[in-house]
Amino acid sequence: MFGRLLNYISGANKEQQKIEMTAPVLMIYQNMNDNDLINENSYVSISKRFYIPKINQENTPVPISTEESIITEPEMTVATYRFGGKASLQDYIYYRDLLISKLGEQAKDYDLVNMIAASYSSPSTLFNRRNEIILKKLL
Repeated sequence: MFGRLLNYISGANKEQQKIEMTAPVLMIYQNMNDNDLINENSYVSISKRFYIPKINQENTPVPISTEESIITEPEMTVATYRFGGKASLQDYIYYRDLLISKLGEQAKDYDLVNMIAASYSSPSTLFNRRNEIILKKLL
């Protein structure tokens, strides 16, 4: 997935325009089987996203491939937990559970079935990496 995003921002778009890479890169995990918390054995749909820089938002270059799309997310309220290291799915699940624990009674106000993982660090960054697990507040 990251390779397709990298190609798109490197100019593989209909306008052949390079786009500055932004952070964070988001991994959206959607549970496809049930209404339980995502675990290592869950059947999930995963999409990878990044933010379009402000300079490109009015005339966003159109992807060439139908596998990429430009979406506009509505404003949302989220709860996050920040942590370091090179994060794996197991790490995101661990910190999601920790975030739910810290939210206590308020956790019921958040989407606990799905989750968003955010990475602020370049894949080549070895130390002082920044990650977040994100839960959306229900409407």
